[in-house]
Amino acid sequence: MELIKVKCGWLFFLILFSQPASALFIKKLNIDLQPRKKVQYEEIVNLTSGRRVYTVSMVQVSIPRRSGMETVINDGALLYSPQKLVLNSGEKGGFKFFYEGKIDKKERYFRVKFIEMPIEADIIQSGKRSLLYDYRVAVEAIMIVRPAEEDFRYSYTKSEIKNTGNTYFKYMSSRGCSNSYAHSAFLAPGESLKLEDEYAESNRVIIYHKKIISLSNCGKSF
Repeated sequence: MELIKVKCGWLFFLILFSQPASALFIKKLNIDLQPRKKVQYEEIVNLTSGRRVYTVSMVQVSIPRRSGMETVINDGALLYSPQKLVLNSGEKGGFKFFYEGKIDKKERYFRVKFIEMPIEADIIQSGKRSLLYDYRVAVEAIMIVRPAEEDFRYSYTKSEIKNTGNTYFKYMSSRGCSNSYAHSAFLAPGESLKLEDEYAESNRVIIYHKKIISLSNCGKSF
């Protein structure tokens, strides 16, 4: 999952080495962590028909993009517990993430990969033969550690919107005053978006936390 300019919002990567019936489900692919709170819980649901084990891997990224430079988290800035989680079919559980890094005005990003594996290889019947079928499922999410002191600011013209603050927000637009937004993009601090013809719709809004900020004359429709 990356903060990129896509029509459907958050882009996430689902890596399957298995049959389509297997899937790993987490509630959020963009995870906000407030640095002063320090703890964030993320729930996992086992939607498979068997027992599964879940693990986590993490790296820090310079920007929430696929092109972002990855660095090993060797200063203990972000930790998690437990080391692995075992769930039966239909069970729920989760991981706790602990932020122990700097508390300042800078926003930080971590790429978190949740990995699901069977306890034992599944047995699949193929004609008269029984085959052992081993696989894993991985889902990537971006964990955003918000600045301790958020500075939400932006500049906007009919041709461009820019994040001039220190924390990310989401831009969305649709034709007319419809709430069915055709375009969306997440803007990290310092990023801008050219509003070309495909973005030239009437209803334009910013989503910051749970607040909707209208950039058009359609604000009264909410």
